[in-house]
Amino acid sequence: MKYTQRLIIICFLFLFLIACEKENKSPVIESITADSQTVIKGEIVQLICLATDEDNDQLSYSWASENGIFLNGNTGNSVFWKSPDEPGIYEMSVIISDGKNLIEGNIDITVTMEILEGNWVKMADFNGMARCEAVSVTVDGVPYVMFGYNDYEREFLDDIWRYDASVDNWIKVDADFPGVARTDAVGFAAEGKIYVGTGFNNDTDSYSDRLDDFWEFDPSTEVWTQKASFPGGAVQMAVAFSLNDKGYVGTGYSGQIEKDFYKYDPETDTWSAISGFGAKRSEAVAFVIDGEAYVCTGTQNGDFPYDFAKFNPESESWTTLNDIADTNDDESYDDEYNIARSNAVAFAVGGKGYVCTGGRNSGGSTVWEYTPAIDRWEEKTEFEGYSREGAIAFVVNGKGCVGLGSSATSLYFDDFYSFEPNAEKNDND
Repeated sequence: MKYTQRLIIICFLFLFLIACEKENKSPVIESITADSQTVIKGEIVQLICLATDEDNDQLSYSWASENGIFLNGNTGNSVFWKSPDEPGIYEMSVIISDGKNLIEGNIDITVTMEILEGNWVKMADFNGMARCEAVSVTVDGVPYVMFGYNDYEREFLDDIWRYDASVDNWIKVDADFPGVARTDAVGFAAEGKIYVGTGFNNDTDSYSDRLDDFWEFDPSTEVWTQKASFPGGAVQMAVAFSLNDKGYVGTGYSGQIEKDFYKYDPETDTWSAISGFGAKRSEAVAFVIDGEAYVCTGTQNGDFPYDFAKFNPESESWTTLNDIADTNDDESYDDEYNIARSNAVAFAVGGKGYVCTGGRNSGGSTVWEYTPAIDRWEEKTEFEGYSREGAIAFVVNGKGCVGLGSSATSLYFDDFYSFEPNAEKNDND
């Protein structure tokens, strides 16, 4: 009898210890990057995967690709891949194991037959704190940058800077923002003034971490004035543009993905609803050419919408354009399209639009040029800075300028580069 009781107690303790054993957590991929996401045939690319494990288990990495060659093996968090001779978009996948759980990630590499056109030139570094998700607005040819976030400092930012192209330098504007510091906001210019609003700040005492307030900044007096709140409610990661001295704001995330759009009239300080287009999305981009606004990219439910449309302010209507992905089985023009992404930037120079940086769950560096006359995209020389998302872009002296941003929360940037689309690539400038 005593033996049976002891046996029962031992079994109970054994089962109790098993039940109390801590569940092993899967590894988490922080980022997957390539030193170049667009290469010519036979070029060598370094791929790096950064992953963490809450249980401090030793991680193993195994890389795979449908084509090309992994030099010196396909294991480890950093590998070298030689591109094949056949042009196309190749998915690099990596499987990470902690001995108990597996997790997979991927990044796309575009292989092209020719050296791409376009040249990036390093500009002066930003004099403020490195940041992502800032706002850039240009008034009378002068770019202004404000807001953003730096996770190293756990700081939402409310400072404002302007860029002096004549001396290639950033100058802090001594005008305290009276609103809440924020990230993921939007901005536009109208009638010589800057309008910024919405965004996110979880350091506030409000019910929602998202914001719906809007503010006017007059560069001539350096005075801030609060304006009518955004009627779409508290939202972050929206998109904005200006046409005919009117501002337009739409899409974004309010607790759910949105697609509505609103027009702002600075003369009356009023908003009015206009029609939206296509899929719901957040983190989209917009650029303006010849009085019409073009909107594309973004993210929705973990996917990346590939629809594309332009907005005409006279008719207040949208025109659907060709998709920004390989969706036309009857034509070959889109076979190498790899444009759909989120958290990218866009600008317009010389009657053409440009989308660059951003990516699919990680930062990127590819650049695509849009020609409205033929509704076609062409890949250009990729961004020469570190791959990133959450950057900003503006145009000064006929050149697109891209900077700031982050690399999957691992790095925050304060560098800037200007782009000449028709120049020959020069690695020494």
